[in-house]
Amino acid sequence: MLKLIRGRSEAHEQDLEAVSRCVYEHAPLGYHGFLHHGEPISMTSTARAFRTLLTSHASLTRDSSRCDDETDDERRQSTETIMSLALDLDYCLLLNLRDSGFMIQAIHHLKITADCMMQTYSGNIAMPHPSEKTIHHHRKDGWFLTYKKILSFVVLIVIALIVAGLIGWNIGTMPKARIYDPLALIEDDTEESEVIVDSISPFVHPLRYRLELMPPTDSVNATSKLKGRVVIEFRIDDTPSLNKLSLNARNITTTRYKLLFMEENNARGKRRRRRHADNSNSDQKLVTSADNATTLNLTVTSSSPQLENQKGTVENVTDYPAVTNVTFFGNETSSRGENSSVTTEASANATTSGPTSTIVTSGNGNVTEVEIQRYEVDANNGLHVIHPASAMSPGTYSLEIDYEILPDGKAIYSASFNESSEGKLLIGTRLKPMGASHLLPIFDDVNLKAVFSVSVARVRGARVLSNMPLNVSTNTSDDWMMDIFKDTPLLSPHNLAFVMGEIESLGTTKAGSDNATATFWGDPKRRSRGMYLLDKLEQIVAFLSDVFSMRYPLPKLDIVALPSRIVDNAGSPGLISIKQSLFYAADRSPMVTKTDALSTLISLIGEQWLGGVVNMNNWTDVWLLEGSMLHLRHVMIEKIDSLLDSSHAFLTDVQWDAMEEDGYSVSRPLRSNVNLANMDFSDDNNRHKKGACLIRMLHGAINDTAFRNGYRKFVARWNYSTATIDDFWEAMAEETVDLPTDIALSEVMNSWISHRGYPIVSVRRDYEKGTAAIEQQRFTYEQSLSDTQPTWYVPLDYINKTSNDWSSPTKTWLHSEAEMTVDNVGAQDSWVVFNVNKTGYYRVHYDEKNWKLLTKALEENHEVFPEETRASLVDDVLGLAAVGLTKYATAFDFIKYMQMKERHYAPWGALMRHLLKLNGLLYETSGFSDFQVVLSYLGEKKQINSEFTLKFTSQLYSDAGWKVDEGSRLTLTALTIACAFENAECLEWSRNHFAKLKDHPDADEVVPAYAREVLYCTIARYGTRNEWNYFVERANSTTDQEEKYRLLSAFACFQTPWILQSLLSELLEGKMYNEEETQRILKSFPQNPVAAQIAYKFVRNNWQIMVTRFSKSRPTLKAFARATMNGLISDEDLEDFQTFSGDNLESIKTVGYTMAMVEAHANFAITWLKQSLPEVQEWLTANNATQTST
Repeated sequence: MLKLIRGRSEAHEQDLEAVSRCVYEHAPLGYHGFLHHGEPISMTSTARAFRTLLTSHASLTRDSSRCDDETDDERRQSTETIMSLALDLDYCLLLNLRDSGFMIQAIHHLKITADCMMQTYSGNIAMPHPSEKTIHHHRKDGWFLTYKKILSFVVLIVIALIVAGLIGWNIGTMPKARIYDPLALIEDDTEESEVIVDSISPFVHPLRYRLELMPPTDSVNATSKLKGRVVIEFRIDDTPSLNKLSLNARNITTTRYKLLFMEENNARGKRRRRRHADNSNSDQKLVTSADNATTLNLTVTSSSPQLENQKGTVENVTDYPAVTNVTFFGNETSSRGENSSVTTEASANATTSGPTSTIVTSGNGNVTEVEIQRYEVDANNGLHVIHPASAMSPGTYSLEIDYEILPDGKAIYSASFNESSEGKLLIGTRLKPMGASHLLPIFDDVNLKAVFSVSVARVRGARVLSNMPLNVSTNTSDDWMMDIFKDTPLLSPHNLAFVMGEIESLGTTKAGSDNATATFWGDPKRRSRGMYLLDKLEQIVAFLSDVFSMRYPLPKLDIVALPSRIVDNAGSPGLISIKQSLFYAADRSPMVTKTDALSTLISLIGEQWLGGVVNMNNWTDVWLLEGSMLHLRHVMIEKIDSLLDSSHAFLTDVQWDAMEEDGYSVSRPLRSNVNLANMDFSDDNNRHKKGACLIRMLHGAINDTAFRNGYRKFVARWNYSTATIDDFWEAMAEETVDLPTDIALSEVMNSWISHRGYPIVSVRRDYEKGTAAIEQQRFTYEQSLSDTQPTWYVPLDYINKTSNDWSSPTKTWLHSEAEMTVDNVGAQDSWVVFNVNKTGYYRVHYDEKNWKLLTKALEENHEVFPEETRASLVDDVLGLAAVGLTKYATAFDFIKYMQMKERHYAPWGALMRHLLKLNGLLYETSGFSDFQVVLSYLGEKKQINSEFTLKFTSQLYSDAGWKVDEGSRLTLTALTIACAFENAECLEWSRNHFAKLKDHPDADEVVPAYAREVLYCTIARYGTRNEWNYFVERANSTTDQEEKYRLLSAFACFQTPWILQSLLSELLEGKMYNEEETQRILKSFPQNPVAAQIAYKFVRNNWQIMVTRFSKSRPTLKAFARATMNGLISDEDLEDFQTFSGDNLESIKTVGYTMAMVEAHANFAITWLKQSLPEVQEWLTANNATQTST
C-alpha cells in the first residue's frame, strides 16, 4: 500500500486533502483517536495522521501472518484505528473523491487488516472483543457514531413520526359530540319531502285526452316499444300569456308534434264549476261544459256526460310535412326541417323519425296552427317542455303528439299466464300514483281531471279492457283491429287503465241494483275450483252504495286475474286487477286466503268511489281515502261473510302496526309531506293504517248515523272533483251533534294529524269516592320528555262491572288541559275499562288495583269482555310494561287466563307481537332460555295459590295449530308462536312437510300458501349450507312470484353469519335480485337479531358504495337502512352508530326518517335492557323455580 500511495502521491494529493478535510469537518462523525495526543486538531494534522497511518499499516496487507507477531496492545490499537479509519473513509469517499479508485483500494486493504485482527481476537479466549467499552474516545469528550447507531437513530425518528401521526389521527377521529338529534335529522329529511310536479303551469287546464295505443307487433320484451298518439285539448286562462307548455313524460320519445289554437276564451259558453265560488284553495277550475268546443276525434265522435253541449265533429284529416329541426343535447339523432325542434336535456339519447303528420281542422275551420320554436326533453325530471315562437294567449288549444314508449315493467307491465314464460302475454297498466307519464305525455296532477277517449289496437283473438265499455271495433288490417271505448267521466290521470291479452270471461254478476255488470276475466287454460269472490261482489257493491248513498258510478266493472309473475293488485274506475292466489280463492280455500281475497276486493271496489269519484287535491292527504277504505273493509268483512269473523281484527291487523311505529319519538305526523315517487299503496303502509285508526276513532266518537250521513254528504258534494281535509271535516261536522259546544270537529281532528305519536291516558281511581283523575301525556318507547308536551282532544268512553251494554259506553271528552276528574266511574270492587274496543287511538294506564280487578274478572269469565276489548287490554298492559309504567309481573299475571280459555284471534294476535318483541330483546341475555322455557311450559296444570298456570304455546298449538287446512288466523298465530319458541311438535311438523315439499311438484297440496312462510323461516332458522342452497335454487327457478317472495323472506331467518354476509354482498352487487326482490329480502332482517346485527356492520362498512349504487333507487337504500333496525343493543353500538351518522350526515339525510327510527329503536332497547331486564329475569327465575319444585 505504501508503494501504491507513493506511486500515486502526486496524482492523488488533492484526493487525500479532500478526505482529510472531510474527516476534519465531520469530526463528530469520525473517530480521531489515531491523532497524536496533545496535537491541535486541524486539517493539516488530520492529513498527516492519515499518511502516517496508511504508511505504518501498509505492510500488514502484504502478509497477514504478521498479525501473529503483534502484541495484544498493538493489535487492539491497530484494530480500533483501522476500523475507525474505514468508517471515516467510507463516509468521506461519498462526499469528496473525484476519482475514487485510489482510496477504495486503500479501504480494501484496511478492511483486510481489520479482518486479520478480528481473527486474532476470535482465536484468543482471554482477549476481550473490541467494543465501545474498550474504545477510548478522546478529542475533548467526542463520541463515536456507527452505522448501526445512525440506522437506529433514523428508525427511531420514523417511529416517533408514525406514533405522532397515529395519535393525531385518533384524536381527530374520536367520537365527537352529536352534531344533530333525530328530530333535526327528520326536519332536514329529503326522503319524505313532497314531489311537486315541476313546471306545470297553474294556468293550464286539460279538458280531454284522445289516446291511441299500438302494442308491438311481436312479443313484448325489454326492448319492445309501444307506439302512441295523443291529442290533448286544454284551456289556458287566468293569465295574459304563457311562454311555455310543460308536460310530464318518462321513457317516452316524441316522433311528431303539432300545436293548434282552437278558440278564444270569450267565445266559450258558460262553465259549471265544481267548487264553491268562494273557495280560495281551489287549484283547478273544473270545466264540465264547453259550447262550440272543437273536439279532435281521430276515429269516431262521442260525448261525455261531463262536457255539456259538447259539439263533436269529424275532422278533415290531411297530410302535413314531417317534424323537422330536431336537435338534442348529447348524442344527436334527428330529422331536420323547419320551425320546430326537440331538445333532449340531461342524459337522454332519444331518436326521432319523421312520419307523415296530419292537420286537424274543425268543421267551421276555426283552427290556427301555433309555431313551435323549441321542444325540450328533460329526462331527469320527466318533463317535455314546448316553447312556442310567440306567447300563448288565453283560449282553447289542441296539442297532438306521436311518440314511442319503452315499458318499464312497473307502470306498464307484461307477463305470460304460462309458467314457462312463453306464449301470449297479458299487457296492462298500474299508473297509481305517478305512472300516467309513462303511458302518454300528460299534465300529471291529481287535481287536473279530464275526460279520456281511449283507442287500443289489438291482434284478432286478443281482448282489450279499459275503464269504460267498448264502443266500437274497426278493422285496420287482416290481423289487427282497433277497439274504441266510450269516453270516461272526469278522471285523474293515475286512474286511466287498460289490459290486453288472450283472456276469457269466467263469470258475470250484477254490480249493484242497476244494470251495471261485473265480469271476471282470467286465463282460459286454467281450471277453477269455484270462485269465492264472484258470489260476494254484488253484496260488496250494495253495501258501499248504501254507505255513500250513491249507486255504482260506471256502467260496467271488469275484474282481471293477473299472471303469477305479477303480485301487485291494481284498482281503477271500471277495471280491477287481482293477483292469482286471491282471484281464484274458492269456498274451500283456507279462511286466511278468503279473508285476504275479500278484503282486497272490498278495497278495490271502494276505490271506485273514494279515489275514483272523489279525489284529494294533494297526495299528502290521500291517507283520508285509503284509511277510510281500510276501516270500512274491516267493518264489512263479517257482514258479508260471518264465518270470517274470527279471522280478522282491526286492532291486531292494523292498529298495532300503526301504534308501534308511532310510539317512537321520531314518528311522523300525518300532515308531513310525502314523496310521490316512493309512495306505497300496499296494506303495509303505516301512514294509511294510522289514517284508518283516526277514521275509526271519528266513527266511534260521533256515532254511526252521523258518520254515514257525513260521508254521503262529502261524496255528493265533491263527486268527480278534488277535496281537501277541511272539506271532509266540514261535511262531518254538519252531521255531528255529540260534540261539546266549545269544541269544533276540525280542531279535534287536526290535533291528531298535526302531532307526532299518540297519548297515554292515565286513570287514577279514588275508590272511596268513585271518581277517577284523568290526564294525558305523549307515549314514547324511549320515555323521552320534550320541553313542550303535545296535547290532543281525546274522546273518552268507559264501562264498568255493573254495565251490560258494551255498544253504549259512557262518553266524554278530555280537552287539551292536562287533567280532569270523572265522577261515578265504578264501585270499590268494580273494574273500569276506558277506550272500549280501543276505538280511540291511545293507550290507557290504570292503577295497580284496577289491573288486578281486571285480571280476576278475566279469569272468572273472559267472555264478559268483547274480544277486541280483551285484545286492547293485552296490548296496553304489555306496552306499558315495556316502558316501565306497569310491572311485568302484573302483565304476565294478566295474560295467564289466555292459555286455556282464550281462543279468539284478536287477543292472541296482540300477544304474539309483544312476545316476539320480547324474544328479540332477550336474545343475547341470560334470560333468553328461561323466557322460552316459561312460555313453553308456563302453567302446566299445578296448583299455585289456588291458581293454575298453563302450557302456553303447547296448549294453543294442540288446540289450533294442527288445523292447517282450515286455515284460520288463529291457526297461523299458533304456528308462528310455537315454531318461534321451539315447540317440539311444531319443529317436527316443519321438518316433515319440508321434506315432502322437495319431492312434490304442487306445494299447495303439501302446505297451504299462507303457512309456507312460517315453514320456510323455521327451516332456515336451523338450516346450514344444504338448506341455503335449496332455498336459493328454488327461489330462482319458480315462476310464481308470490312463492318466490315467501322464499326470499325466509333468507333472513338463517343464523349462520357467512350465509347472511354473502347474501348482503349479493344484494349490494345487484345482479341476482331486482329492486323489489332486494327490498323484500331486507324487510325480514329486523325480525332476526343475528341478521340485524350483521346488517348494521355491513351497511356501516359499505355505506358510500350503497349511496352511489342506489342513488336512483331510494326505496332500496331505505331498505338497507331499515335492515339494521334491532341490530344495535349496547351503548357501544349506539355510540358507533351516532359516529357513523355524523360522519355521513349529508348522505344519511336521504333516508333520514329511517335512520332516525333505527336510532330510536336502539335507545329503547338499551334503556329496556338496563331498566326492565332485571325485573323480567327475577320473574323468570321465580317461575322456573316454582315449576321445578312442582
